[in-house]
Amino acid sequence: MSEENGKVDMETAAQLPHTSLYQYLRSGKGADVVLWRRRNAAISILVVATTLWFLFECCGYSLLSLVANVFLLLITILFVWSNAASVLNRPPPSVPVLKVSEETINKISATMRENINYGLKVWREFALGKDLKLFLKVAFVLLILSTAGACFNFLTLVYISYLKMLSEGPLGVGGSLST
Repeated sequence: MSEENGKVDMETAAQLPHTSLYQYLRSGKGADVVLWRRRNAAISILVVATTLWFLFECCGYSLLSLVANVFLLLITILFVWSNAASVLNRPPPSVPVLKVSEETINKISATMRENINYGLKVWREFALGKDLKLFLKVAFVLLILSTAGACFNFLTLVYISYLKMLSEGPLGVGGSLST
């Protein structure tokens, strides 16, 4: 494969073996959902995404209020179940003891630190103005995002993108990525 600066020319790309969309998506459970091979999972995710979009956009719900209400519902169910179990001579619900180890926190913080430092490094190189081509690409993408952001709410844009992704599975995608 002839690559220069990470780019593949069109002649080389035409000679590459054709892969199916399933192989392109790494042939896992995610690919099964996107391609609707696991219909129940795809429908469930679609219903949950549609419900969340409806709650956030149409009903004016916020993420914080949704999370708080879900936790309120959960602790209410556990509290009533625990008290009803003692009255009905049933075993109480088993609630595991949850703890986060110091090792896990250290790994998460180290990963976050590495990602932040990498982002700052890229930002510094970008700010120094060494790569005009990269600048123009980033400026173009930011302009498109700004235009899309003016037309759509962020959540609606994410929801439309998700619907597009799910619709490409059963409808098929042209070219060498079709199944």
